[in-house]
Amino acid sequence: MERLLLSVVVLLSTSVWANDLEAIPDKDWITAPNVVDFQPFVESSEPVPLGASGKTVTLVNLNRFINRWYLVRMQDHDKYILFNIENPRAASQRLALNARGQLLLLSHGHEEICPVLGKGTADAEIFAAAAVKDPYVSLCAGRLWLRQAAGGRQDKINWTAIKPAELFSSAPAFSTTTEAALPPPDALIAKAEVLAKSGNGFALDADAKGLTAGHWYKAVHFPGVYVSAIRAGLVAPEILRNHPSQGEDVVNLMAIDLDEYRFGWNNGTEHPGVGWSSRAQGKGGAGPDGFGNLAPLTFPGVVSPDEVARTVGVFTGGFQRHHSAFKFGPFHDINRSSHYGFMEKGVLMSTLIPNLASFIIYADGQIDLKTWHLADNARLNTMSDVRQNGLPMIEPGAGDKGVVNPLVNNWGSGNWSGSGDKKLKTPRTAACLVEASGKRYLLMTYFASHTPAGMVPVLLAYGCKYAIHLDMNQPVFAYSAFFTPHGDGGFSVEHLSTSMAPDTVLNGMQAPRWLLTPTYRDFFYVMKK
Repeated sequence: MERLLLSVVVLLSTSVWANDLEAIPDKDWITAPNVVDFQPFVESSEPVPLGASGKTVTLVNLNRFINRWYLVRMQDHDKYILFNIENPRAASQRLALNARGQLLLLSHGHEEICPVLGKGTADAEIFAAAAVKDPYVSLCAGRLWLRQAAGGRQDKINWTAIKPAELFSSAPAFSTTTEAALPPPDALIAKAEVLAKSGNGFALDADAKGLTAGHWYKAVHFPGVYVSAIRAGLVAPEILRNHPSQGEDVVNLMAIDLDEYRFGWNNGTEHPGVGWSSRAQGKGGAGPDGFGNLAPLTFPGVVSPDEVARTVGVFTGGFQRHHSAFKFGPFHDINRSSHYGFMEKGVLMSTLIPNLASFIIYADGQIDLKTWHLADNARLNTMSDVRQNGLPMIEPGAGDKGVVNPLVNNWGSGNWSGSGDKKLKTPRTAACLVEASGKRYLLMTYFASHTPAGMVPVLLAYGCKYAIHLDMNQPVFAYSAFFTPHGDGGFSVEHLSTSMAPDTVLNGMQAPRWLLTPTYRDFFYVMKK
């Protein structure tokens, strides 16, 4: 039976936002002993005997609506082993078991046996695949992928089942939209100053003297990608009057045309994590959702092979679990201290908390940035990936104007975090949505040394209607880059800021972070449509 997602709205006298805060009463909080039992849309087969051996096999679809991530459980009396299977053709292919325990691929009314299970003995294909120890291993000639846990970030790997250069051999061309290329509107600025040293790492159709602050430039190698730079002090005075900023370091921005690109999000091999944050109140059980780790799920920490050929960009994810709960203020007092929730490939791993800013990727490829509300749980079955990361910095307001969260000046209640030496002015990234001329753009921004309040006037100047804070880290980790593969397996990498180098070294050649080498932290990736 499908689990009900219960909720209630609570009126808080300490409300600091335009609407009353929403809370999940403790009695309605859904917990489970493990992440599999936590899934709202899970579908499991009955155990099927494997001959007369006494062994059985069970197939679990972790989300029957998204149909991307499966578990195969092979049991021998009181012992069992679990395999994580990724279905790259989720829209057209489903998995099932027949009466003999064989894995079936069902597609467009056709049925095909995928001979990986055998009788469950060690010489079955799935055991042989697991012995390879690559992040992803091909099953049934690439019709399926075995997902495997990888440790940390590995600069030198040699995938035995897949060679990096081969992954890009069938890379599709960029989409050819009939509309003329159109950047977002330029920023509202006080004066058109030329930034001679913007630090931008893209090849641009720009004057060699530098970038004019607030203007968008076309990225030469990536259709539908535009780059800009600014200093907060150059923002139009009508914005700075209400939102002053002392951030004079150059801010780098990248606009991605959503007609040309789609997105994905992956957990890292370790983070963000699901246990209790040390900042939380009233801790009970292993974590706010009842479990303290994501076993038996496995996390390769890289882009899946079927998506690698279309992937042209990556950018940083959000805060680790330790920092992703509120230590002070109204959000500390509700929703078990409001740990930031997330979901990958349709698998819900941490409760999506109302009131928090959410980066949503739908199964159909559309994206949205919005504040999560309890009513959004009714559409959870349409979502593939969700990453929450604190409070919205800007939300849509009356008259199509962005409204700034009043907590951007409040370190504790806003949970904005700071540097290791407790400085609020630190490198930060943010994403925002801009809508103009019937088009939508995702803006990725890198602030070299700014407070959350100091970021706001820049985001407003560029027309952000909704903005979410992402990571807060040194540039090499607050990474945003697009890249072009070479035939020899290497890459040309173009960074949002040149300070984000160095890149990964993969088999002796330069490669972007997070694409092919496992990483311990979460990340977004950008694909051609």
